[in-house]
Amino acid sequence: MHIALRKHELERIERENVKIAKKIYFMEAHVPSRKELADAFGSHATRSMNVARIKRRTLGTAQAPATLASPTQNSHQNRQPQRAHSGLVLPPIN
Repeated sequence: MHIALRKHELERIERENVKIAKKIYFMEAHVPSRKELADAFGSHATRSMNVARIKRRTLGTAQAPATLASPTQNSHQNRQPQRAHSGLVLPPIN
């Protein structure tokens, strides 16, 4: 009895595999054209510049506390920590 059940289950699995193989075999591959690739690159570059601008804006808004001593007293304590700069210079956004 177990042999008949196993044989039936294997036939069912084989039919499913044949269906999947047919789907894969008859799929049409989509190769993007140059224009599609250029458009995708342009939109990616725009998004990455916007993200960099937002990060730069949020990081650059930190201000010194108003209760610091005068600049002549303890000038080493009044210095703000230097922020890391990636060296990337972006054109102004209109």
